[in-house]
Amino acid sequence: DMHILQSHYPDWYPQQQTPTYLAKYAPYAGAVKAPSPAMPLGVQLDVCSTCPWRRSPEWMAAAYEQAASLGAGSTTYYEFSLRWEVYFAPPKPVRAVLGADGKAMVIFDQRLAPASTKRLEGLALAGELRVRDVSVDGNLLRFRVEGKRQPGRAVRIPIEGISDDPTVRLALPGKGVGEANAIPEGTRVLLKPGTTE
Repeated sequence: DMHILQSHYPDWYPQQQTPTYLAKYAPYAGAVKAPSPAMPLGVQLDVCSTCPWRRSPEWMAAAYEQAASLGAGSTTYYEFSLRWEVYFAPPKPVRAVLGADGKAMVIFDQRLAPASTKRLEGLALAGELRVRDVSVDGNLLRFRVEGKRQPGRAVRIPIEGISDDPTVRLALPGKGVGEANAIPEGTRVLLKPGTTE
């Protein structure tokens, strides 16, 4: 069980609204927690995803902190679009594994532009290792690490220049789908031993 405290619609849209507005919901949070202190509490807000002043990740982080001060352990948002990072931040690796058979997989937090991964094909890594058979399936980057390597040892691979795919985004009002966001120069990911299945 969990109780979600829904903030009020008129509080969502003022352009200059700060997350501190949640403080006025303290009496409601207290009323939920008083009879059942162990009951998990969350707070629902809106990120104004269809407005020119869409809330940023920093705004949402501050809202989470404000909600935590009310005793809430989570926040949830009305959002009529893809999340902010999909439009304005490069793909972020969330898991990277290298199997004993040399098959590797990096899972990203958003879809990749397949053409942006082509430079990895044949790329020389540490020792005599090379990247082969590069393919993309949505947010999954798959490839094979070819060459002799010590079993169970992690391998680093550069992922700079890999970008998201704006062609699969929903258009933002007045902004369209935006530009591709590339991973910054010098970024590497550590492929840890694991399974790619």
